[in-house]
Amino acid sequence: MQIIKKSDENDILFKKAEVIADNELQYYIDLLQWHIDEVRVIWYGLALPQINISKRWFLMVYKDIEMVILNPKIVRKSWVKKRMTEWCLSIPWLKKDKVRSDVIAIEYIDQNLVRQTHSFKGMLARIVQHEIDHLDWILIA
Repeated sequence: MQIIKKSDENDILFKKAEVIADNELQYYIDLLQWHIDEVRVIWYGLALPQINISKRWFLMVYKDIEMVILNPKIVRKSWVKKRMTEWCLSIPWLKKDKVRSDVIAIEYIDQNLVRQTHSFKGMLARIVQHEIDHLDWILIA
């Protein structure tokens, strides 16, 4: 798996990712299974634009949690914000302080193709926001 870097001659990181059509969902679920072990080793999350596929999908692996998030949409953010240093696989040479909501809720489709609403707090909320930023062509730099 090759991670697309900001310095690469590729503008995919700067385009808003496309919504995954219902008839494509299973294909992208299967694609995830192919890459999940690699993601577990390298970091907490991976968005499809980072592997050169402009679709609204990411994988989150943190401690004992593994989640497939398709077509996510943030529906609530807390007013409580926290500052933390982040880095990104697509900009490995940069670390940057980011202020993010400490609690969020998203609507998404899960790995069983079921529509869900889920709340996240703390580090999980941060990971979800970071990966959704990738889908919306926002980088930490």
